[in-house]
Amino acid sequence: VATHAILHDLVLVQSGVPGSPELRAAFPPAGQAPAPAKARKRSKAKASAADATQVATAQVAPGQRNLLAHLLAWLLMDDAFRGLSADQLEYALQAPMDVLTVVAARQFVTDSDRREELVRLTLHNLELAPADEASADAEDRLSALDSMRRVRLLQEARAAEDARRKREAELAAELARKRAEEQAARYDREY
Repeated sequence: VATHAILHDLVLVQSGVPGSPELRAAFPPAGQAPAPAKARKRSKAKASAADATQVATAQVAPGQRNLLAHLLAWLLMDDAFRGLSADQLEYALQAPMDVLTVVAARQFVTDSDRREELVRLTLHNLELAPADEASADAEDRLSALDSMRRVRLLQEARAAEDARRKREAELAAELARKRAEEQAARYDREY
């Protein structure tokens, strides 16, 4: 079954309103490239985060996007999400696609931490928290599981280590140069 049809039906069943043309365009039938996502009504932080990764997300294989979309559709068909607005559901379907730039969709099935991350990310995008869990605790746990954050921190750590090594090499070269100058000055005085 086509992903765009599944998502359209999900939004219709859960919100009572058909999925938007933007949602159908974001998950086209097989063989068609997804259209660029249009800006939705959301906070500036969410908008800038989505804009920053839109190019990278567009390069994710359609099969990866479709698998994640099917997982999200399965998750969002739960009765707990009934009555959410179409905009909320569509945002919850499209926002997690950014994670595919660092995690293969299959890992959301096979890896327990990635499964938990997907559920928590979906709840976060819907501005919800797991039952019997404080909002701050939910944010902390999502932060601990966040794949994109983990990759960004690793890249920053590598960059800092590279900068440290470069500075260390520069200092060693400077020290060697000064020693050579001192040695040359001592040689000149002695002879």
